[in-house]
Amino acid sequence: MSTQEALISIVFNRLSGVYRDPSRVMRDAEDLLFSSDLGSQLHPRAEPLMLNDGTSSLMLMLQGTIPMTYRDVTYHIPIDMYLPPHYPARPPIVFVRPVPTMSIKANHKNVGQDGMVYMSYLHSWNPDSYDLTELASLMSIMFGEEPPCYARARPPSSSLPPPPPPYPRPDCMFSSVPPPTPHHPICPPPPSPPRPFSSGYSSILSTLAGAVTSTATSTAAVARLQVADRTKTVEEARLKEIEREVAEANLAVEAARRAEEQEKAEAKRRTEEQKKAEAKRRAEAEERARLAEERRRRIELERLAEERRRRIEQEEAAREAERVRLAEEARLRRERADAIAVATSAARSAMKDLFDRARGELRVELRDQKRLEAGRERIDALVREGEERKARLVSENEQLDESIRALNLWLKAVDDERRRQQQDADATEGKQCQNEDEGGIVKADLIAIPADTHSAQMLALSTESAAIDDCVYFLDMALVRGSLTLEVFLKEVRRLSKRQFLAKAHLIKIEKMLASER
Repeated sequence: MSTQEALISIVFNRLSGVYRDPSRVMRDAEDLLFSSDLGSQLHPRAEPLMLNDGTSSLMLMLQGTIPMTYRDVTYHIPIDMYLPPHYPARPPIVFVRPVPTMSIKANHKNVGQDGMVYMSYLHSWNPDSYDLTELASLMSIMFGEEPPCYARARPPSSSLPPPPPPYPRPDCMFSSVPPPTPHHPICPPPPSPPRPFSSGYSSILSTLAGAVTSTATSTAAVARLQVADRTKTVEEARLKEIEREVAEANLAVEAARRAEEQEKAEAKRRTEEQKKAEAKRRAEAEERARLAEERRRRIELERLAEERRRRIEQEEAAREAERVRLAEEARLRRERADAIAVATSAARSAMKDLFDRARGELRVELRDQKRLEAGRERIDALVREGEERKARLVSENEQLDESIRALNLWLKAVDDERRRQQQDADATEGKQCQNEDEGGIVKADLIAIPADTHSAQMLALSTESAAIDDCVYFLDMALVRGSLTLEVFLKEVRRLSKRQFLAKAHLIKIEKMLASER
């Protein structure tokens, strides 16, 4: 992982939770920083930005320079590009940040005095098709047409040459560019004229000629002083020496001439090479300018086509929205009419039901009123009848009391008669017991003699229940011996069980009655 990738990872870790679509933000930032030469000098940072509403928000900032071509020379413009938290729904916020030796150009059509960049690409931002790389390309073309800043004037110095501008960052320096003049866009300096190459060799020839002349003069003076003392041989030797020196001077002059000719040829060749290089640079610059112009025109055409397509889409969307709105309004009107009709029908039905119910209730109330009046008359008749019955019952009660007194007298007479009969029965029983003792046989009917009717009934019922138990026992024995079939046995047991149940129930009822009498 490169340093730039590690830095952007650290910055995005700091900005965790700031962006709604962090993958789109990272993808656009990486495309600008790594996939394009426009963002090679930009560096990611996490910095806060004071918004127009007075709030400060931490966001991603791409800080550095973007290249621009002005008068066939490439320069770098320092910028700060902020990506707001709602990116890509909201466009980026771009500022031009000039270094201390520069100032923003006044009345620039795309850059305000505070450095903020204004352009149609940002105003018509489309989050689906626009990105940071295209934004940087358009800013580079726009700044190349009209640079947004210029260098300030510096005080002149008489003793020292002016130093280069102290730019704070290497990526913001304009390489090989002298300080520009104030109130003019940043541009390269004019090329200096070539220095003449023949002046140095002319001075060499002059020096050699002077040396030869001084040498000849000195030799002639010496010869004149020695004319009288020397012989003809010395004169000849002097002449030979002069000829030799002249030949040497001629050789030196010829060598200097040849060197000058070679230097002129070399200077001419270098001049031609410089002209060719200048023509090549001019052709390359023109080609770059042509390509940049074509690219700018292509981008402008694409932008115009995109704006036209977007305008057509917006118009179609507006027409579709209008059609949908009209259809929705018609549907709402139909639904409203249907709802009103349904509500009216429901209200009418409810009112009819209410009237019918009220009419029925009134009819019922009237019928109940008539019934109540008839009931009141019947109650009055019943009250009168009750009073008459009460009087009759009082009379009958008195008659009943007389009858009860007569019945008590009759019962007393019956009890006396019963006691008399009991005494007679006891006497008869004593005689029978005596006869049984004499014969040795006791009859079963004489073992228990009931004293009243209830006792006689209880004795008979108890005897019947015990007899049924004995009968069931003997039926069981017959089933074991095989004398009866199971079907006959069950049928007889059910019949006997019903009789035994009735006998026992009768016994319980008699016992309860006797208990209540006690």
